[in-house]
Amino acid sequence: MKEFNRFSAVLLSITLMLSVFAGSTVAAKAAPKLNKTSAKLVEGQSITLKMKNVSKKKVTWKTSNKKVATVSKGVVKAVKKGNATITAKVAKKSYKCKVTVFAKEEDASDFVLLSDAVPDAILEIRYYSTYNFIGDRIDGYEEPVALLTKEAASALKKISDNLKAKGYRLKIYDAYRPQKAVNHFMRWAKDATDTRMKQYFYPDLEKTELFPLGYIAEHSGHSKGSTVDLTLFDMKTEKEVDMGGTFDFFGELSHPDYRGITDEQYNNRMILREAMIDGGFDPLPEEWWHFTLKDQPYPDTYFTFPVRKDVVGKMVSSAGATSTNPVEETVVDVASPEWVTKIPAASKCDQLCVDVAEKSEISSHPGLDTSKCDEHIVDYPFHYQYCLNISYNKEDTPGLGSGIFLHCFGPGKPWTGGCIAIPFNKMKYIMTQADEKTNVVIDTIDNLGGTWPPNILS
Repeated sequence: MKEFNRFSAVLLSITLMLSVFAGSTVAAKAAPKLNKTSAKLVEGQSITLKMKNVSKKKVTWKTSNKKVATVSKGVVKAVKKGNATITAKVAKKSYKCKVTVFAKEEDASDFVLLSDAVPDAILEIRYYSTYNFIGDRIDGYEEPVALLTKEAASALKKISDNLKAKGYRLKIYDAYRPQKAVNHFMRWAKDATDTRMKQYFYPDLEKTELFPLGYIAEHSGHSKGSTVDLTLFDMKTEKEVDMGGTFDFFGELSHPDYRGITDEQYNNRMILREAMIDGGFDPLPEEWWHFTLKDQPYPDTYFTFPVRKDVVGKMVSSAGATSTNPVEETVVDVASPEWVTKIPAASKCDQLCVDVAEKSEISSHPGLDTSKCDEHIVDYPFHYQYCLNISYNKEDTPGLGSGIFLHCFGPGKPWTGGCIAIPFNKMKYIMTQADEKTNVVIDTIDNLGGTWPPNILS
């Protein structure tokens, strides 16, 4: 009997323990959790962060950088390009969400490949080739493809279908044009000695007239994503339709209403013009091939992402990396070359920043021999006019690459805006040629920051 009572007591104890355990399991609350740990936004966009399994009243919100992103009751608003960390604090514990903000002009999420949207179109992307008014491949055209906003591409598809029924196909010369390409045009226009393609594209004009007459400008409607340059292709003859003038010819001959051509050529222009107008595009008085969607979705935005397939539907940084490879927030310190260490401030850190007070095209310095190198500083001087962050990688080895990298700064461009390698001796020359208004400093990346102008200490 005693043994039974002992067994009953043990069984009762186990039963009570299991009951308590079960009760505590049911009563236990799930741990607090933030619904997002990272987010990618475009300037002006908002998202709502939520703390799960906790009362809203018990959560306090904070942003690491109000200039990049603000937060109020979990609502995060993207303000300016850069990186910020949003922190939700519950009691003594913090939960973080890393926010990357892209500039509006870096957002290619509303763009499509023209070859997908209008498969019947024939592409001859002139600025990817060297047959254009400059004579070189144009900056920003990384693949022979055409990009347009969804709205413009959709309208062009209907036009293509209508013209195909009449025996024509559209032939595309250019569509979206990145600002980088326009900068290339401007740089070329300032070089009075480069007239290689004059006889083909502007035989009746002096090169110095192109900018004043408006043929070259600091901005292009193409950069807004809804403008296209095109002609007609006759499916019977398997040739371009004769328009009485070539694409990108600078002169009166290119005006749509120019009557110094044959009636047939003039009528061909009108076929294209009427088809485009009926399809919702506005013509340009100076160019028979140029049309812009009347209700373009981005009338005030000049986009900067490059022309290539993989940018479609994504956000692309100024350096060309898509949002799948967000900007890193830290820089690994490395040893500085000897000439850097001799600068008095060098003992404080390993990052060298050259703050150019006024624009100064580094590639124009007469002592910088660029004839035998392929460094991009030669091709893109506009990107390297403002500020350079110089970090040393390894000793320069002739023929095997260089050991110093320039990270470009510019208006709205963070310290990671892009980089190029440059030989040690050329870097030294650039430093010695710095303008007298230039501040040469060495500082930490935290002080350099990700906005323009960088917060540097001289």
